[in-house]
Amino acid sequence: MKTQVSVKHIVIDFIYLKNQLKDLFKDKKEYQPIIDFLCDKDYLDDELDLPFPKLKDVEEATGLKSYTLRKLWVKFKSWGLCKKLR
Repeated sequence: MKTQVSVKHIVIDFIYLKNQLKDLFKDKKEYQPIIDFLCDKDYLDDELDLPFPKLKDVEEATGLKSYTLRKLWVKFKSWGLCKKLR
């Protein structure tokens, strides 16, 4: 049975790993708009009290369509985490 990936959880994972993502995907231009968006604000700063971004927020900020974003998020997570663990 195939496990369904939640885009919301991928976004949250990436927020926690944003510094590593910059290094890991520095040569992948297709991911730069997403990485730039995630690094633009400090969602983990308790004093700022920023809510985690929704897919719609990422779509508006990057100009990418939701279908494209979902596809990139899933590819981003599977490629990045598998590559990093080896």
